[in-house]
Amino acid sequence: MCCCNSQNRCCQTRRCCCRNRIIFQSDSVIPNTTVIIRPVTPVPTPFANNALYAVGSSGAVANLAAIPLTAGAGTPGTTLEVSGNALIIPAGTYQLSFGAQGNTTTTTESTFAVQLYANGLPLSGQTVSANGSTTLPSSVSKTIIYTITEPTALSLHNVSGATINISNAFLTAQKLA
Repeated sequence: MCCCNSQNRCCQTRRCCCRNRIIFQSDSVIPNTTVIIRPVTPVPTPFANNALYAVGSSGAVANLAAIPLTAGAGTPGTTLEVSGNALIIPAGTYQLSFGAQGNTTTTTESTFAVQLYANGLPLSGQTVSANGSTTLPSSVSKTIIYTITEPTALSLHNVSGATINISNAFLTAQKLA
């Protein structure tokens, strides 16, 4: 504890700072003077436990089709969920990371591209792509900050122009505010 007299001087001899009103433990007796005590409360981290990692299933995905997603790891007590190949998030601001790895199915080199959709509609500017082939896997990913005012279903779609073979895909959301 910290105590200060009317001249704002500390009445303790150790571990006390009256000017900043910081409170420290003391094992000495507080004299009968003006005492200023402010409780110390921890600053909560309200969104530290609100994240979910959705994992994409391996297999062929047709052009413009959603990549199948299932729930992966999540923080205890998360309000996020996976349903119908989409990651459902409540209103708020999120850090979203998404991506995929796989091969194209055409006989020539072509584009391997994945786009983030919200409520079944493509999000402008949220496409990641790379040159793809049938022999060498392509890998694409992106991280964004995304704010919504109502619950939203996020999904990943193949926008390559042809069927692709997915070997790995992910969509992660962590609530920031």
